[in-house]
Amino acid sequence: MSAQPLPIVRNGKLLRRNMRQEFLTEEELMAHLRMEGIDGIEEVKSAHVESDGKVTVVRRETSKS
Repeated sequence: MSAQPLPIVRNGKLLRRNMRQEFLTEEELMAHLRMEGIDGIEEVKSAHVESDGKVTVVRRETSKS
């Protein structure tokens, strides 16, 4: 039985309590985002720490005008 993914970002906002629970600093999270080609937290719809410790990121939808 594996643990549920722990949300660490929701709608561009850091979930600091969950980040502390995983001993993840803002600097470490930003490094993960840069590896995904994301420059700022505001571009993130959600991010989770998976049960294996990996960070997964879902980008926000961008409106094309």
